Amino acid sequence: MQEKKLENNMVDVSIIVPCYNEEKNVENFIKTLNKNFKGKIKNYEVIFVNDGSKDNTLKKLEKSINENMKIINFSKNFGKESAMFAGLKEANGRYVAIIDADLQQNPKYLLDMKKILDEHLEYDEVAAYQEKRKEKFLIKFLKTKFYKVMSEQTNLDVGKTTSDFRMFRRNVLEAVLSLSEKSRFSKGIFAYVGFNIFYMPYQVKEREHGKSTWNLSKLFNYAINGITDFSVKPLLWQIKFGIFQLIVSIILLIIFACNRLNSAWIVFAIILIVTAIQNILSGINNFYVGKILIETKDRPTYIIKDIIKGKK
Repeated sequence: MQEKKLENNMVDVSIIVPCYNEEKNVENFIKTLNKNFKGKIKNYEVIFVNDGSKDNTLKKLEKSINENMKIINFSKNFGKESAMFAGLKEANGRYVAIIDADLQQNPKYLLDMKKILDEHLEYDEVAAYQEKRKEKFLIKFLKTKFYKVMSEQTNLDVGKTTSDFRMFRRNVLEAVLSLSEKSRFSKGIFAYVGFNIFYMPYQVKEREHGKSTWNLSKLFNYAINGITDFSVKPLLWQIKFGIFQLIVSIILLIIFACNRLNSAWIVFAIILIVTAIQNILSGINNFYVGKILIETKDRPTYIIKDIIKGKK
């Protein structure tokens, strides 16, 4: 019954748009989307997820949406990962797309993605990536290194898949939804479920209004979450450092014994260094324990305050 109901309500494309403090962008986004889709795609839905915005994003969305659109309104800010997950669970499309509301990702690319999936049945997903990143050098450098380290530590191919901007078939959607962990890292999840991916380059536009909330602190937290969500390899670092510590300690013991040196201060410094290393590694262990705690609590990934549907 449920599958039959979904078949009756199915649209060609579901577009998920996470929104957080985008009051100056959402109206232009809707106009741009409607302009690009007019006469080309009729049977589609747009799912805006208001992620606890503190500005007038919700009011602007309520004013602008039409019968093809609806708003999932969160009770508070749960983060972009939760917003995307909520949108995925509501999607009724044969194809499902994720795009940001700030117009840095132009909706016109959605038509290119759909065309690729229509014409190439061998592909299950189209993932967009930036050929030339316009970020600051440090952020760009750290992101590149992070994805390289993540690929090495998790054995997941996240090479070009450094964006949530993508479109995929329903089989991919069902696979992603089958992974129900609370701590979600979508780029890792999409890489984990596999499928045949076409990587499509796109040109990112300058943000029309507002500024990005991305910073080094968020990048660090993002990196830690991404790696620990999909790998236990960091747990091996403690063993490696332990072996290194043992070798160094034995060498020092031999040197001090042979030279009969008064090495109290040197030993004290070494103890401080080793203690610092142990504290770092214990922190990694505690991070994993924290994730286990979050998973066992089984708290919802998000809470919906209400769902607002557009009118004709």
